[in-house]
Amino acid sequence: MSKSKNPFSKTIEAKQHTPVYKMHRYFARRPHNVFSELIKHYTQEGDIILDPFCGGGVTVVEGLLLNRKVICVDINPLATFVTEMEILPLDIDEFKREFDSLKQRVQSTISYLYRTACPECLVSPSLHGLASEAFLDWVEWEDGQILKCRYKCLEGHSGEKEPDNNDIILAQEIENRFEEIVARENLSFPKQSIPDGDKTDSILRKGYDYFWQLFTKRNLIALSTLVKEIRKVDNPQIQKFLLFALSGTLKWSSKQSHLRGDVVEGWAMHAYWIYPRNLEINVWETFAKRCKAIIAGKGSVKSLNNHYKRASLFDETLKDANVMVLNQSSDNLPLPDKSVDVVITDPPYGGNVNYGELADYWLVWLDGVMDKTREAVINSTQGKDLKDYEEILLSVFRECHRVLKDDSHLVATFNSKDLVIISSFVKAVVRAGFRLIDGGLLYQPPIKAYVTTVHAKEVGAFTGDFIFTFYKETERDKLIEMDAEQCKVMVDEIIDKHSEKAKTEIQFRHWVYEEIIPLLAEWAKSPDGWLTEIARYAESQIKKRKFENLHFEHARSVAR
Repeated sequence: MSKSKNPFSKTIEAKQHTPVYKMHRYFARRPHNVFSELIKHYTQEGDIILDPFCGGGVTVVEGLLLNRKVICVDINPLATFVTEMEILPLDIDEFKREFDSLKQRVQSTISYLYRTACPECLVSPSLHGLASEAFLDWVEWEDGQILKCRYKCLEGHSGEKEPDNNDIILAQEIENRFEEIVARENLSFPKQSIPDGDKTDSILRKGYDYFWQLFTKRNLIALSTLVKEIRKVDNPQIQKFLLFALSGTLKWSSKQSHLRGDVVEGWAMHAYWIYPRNLEINVWETFAKRCKAIIAGKGSVKSLNNHYKRASLFDETLKDANVMVLNQSSDNLPLPDKSVDVVITDPPYGGNVNYGELADYWLVWLDGVMDKTREAVINSTQGKDLKDYEEILLSVFRECHRVLKDDSHLVATFNSKDLVIISSFVKAVVRAGFRLIDGGLLYQPPIKAYVTTVHAKEVGAFTGDFIFTFYKETERDKLIEMDAEQCKVMVDEIIDKHSEKAKTEIQFRHWVYEEIIPLLAEWAKSPDGWLTEIARYAESQIKKRKFENLHFEHARSVAR
């Protein structure tokens, strides 16, 4: 199939993440089948795709599965680590053998930390050496007290129970002997302090100064024991995947886990937050599940094993290499001029997700905290406002313009409720030398199952993405002369037209944005630089409209 010059115009039902994307958490992953369709529309086999904000690796995985070549770049080391592990070949049989070997070495040691009595078997484990008949799956804490726990028994029993005296004594003994155990077993864990940040402020104010304080002492011992034993694995590739499983385990291993009704929920927010009632989840059981997730994930993309070849230099992609993974800012790429066929990406949405601050939680277990100097984000702690965000985006998109072939496209998905943020993104792309083509804006509904996440659940939060198709200009259009007041009149007309028909803010913004955003792309060429003023005006007018306070599920269905 040949690539198309026309903009992608097909709204499709976004599918849930496939197993390869479930191996490890990453923030705000976009629907894989939507990106697959974009790749098929804008490229053909053998074409080179650039993703300057690769994030959770969707462009890379889908591109390689479609026999394209992909250059993926991200300033965040967690993003490139997760992406690399999604595409790196794995001998699944060897991985299983090493997991079994690791299990023989550490399962009993770690499970001993979670030993308990099964109320159905009426067997009480000793604190001093006898084999446990049952282990704790999780423990719910509040104000330093155990409220309840879930157990599993070797005889097949499981369920919730109130803590018995031995459960309380065991937790206290581990707390009191923590330093002794760490020294005796020669364990190590991250000692880094939690950096000041917009998203770390909430836990810093609660007295959490170090990352290790986000974990119970029991889970710290278990995690450190796993790290120690994984480091002993001789096969470097298998060791890396076991560390990947450990990293995936961290989502469920801290005090940020909690019960949502009857559902055990790992850290799911785009912010640091410890609930008053929090869970201590069994580390070994979680790690074993993450290893199974890796086996399922890699098994789902077996075809990548056969033709994966990573390039160190761009020239290698012109031969038989098919992927480059670069952990750096995309404002200075090691690529020749006019060397890539298309840019397909999902850039950061202002301050919606502070990727760097959140990624530090994982990175301290790998390489340390992230250098956020050139991260494209709005973050008051870093001293980055809307203008800084726009300027960093501009530097990246200018570099995209340099390396993109003439007569080619930059395609981006973007998700923000705030028209001011959207206008900064659009302005950065236009200033870099691109033009939003006619019909180049398409609303793509979200994955239905994921719109009820904590981050998206507020009625009025904008769900779904707009897909932008920009065209590389080789000669800049003349700057247009526009009057700000005239633009405000046009904005008012659009808002008035839709305000009576829309039932929810989501629906209202959807309709309004489809008309206003193309105008913003045109007005971005104005020499007066008042685009942000217009966007702020439009945002203020939108907020004046009042909508029914529908139950979220109803609001979601209406918005569609």
